[in-house]
Amino acid sequence: MLNTVVCKNLEVDGERTLCSVYATRFQDAPWCLSVSKAYENGQLPLDCPYVVDDSDYRGRLEEADYDAEVNMIELGIVDPAAFDFPTKRFL
Repeated sequence: MLNTVVCKNLEVDGERTLCSVYATRFQDAPWCLSVSKAYENGQLPLDCPYVVDDSDYRGRLEEADYDAEVNMIELGIVDPAAFDFPTKRFL
């Protein structure tokens, strides 16, 4: 999980995070995943309340893998339009 890459629709309100398009997220943000799909894909952060007590859960990407993502973009495997590197907010 890349904790520094966040959705452009994520709003931070103090310690809370909110989706600004929650009601229509699957239409407005087609990359958005349900909790069950994010769990299945290993895309929830390890401190997520849905998985924090699940010893079998393994996240897919760690922060150290960020360079690998950059390399995939440079090789043309990942669309660079999916990332805004100065702020690291995607799509």
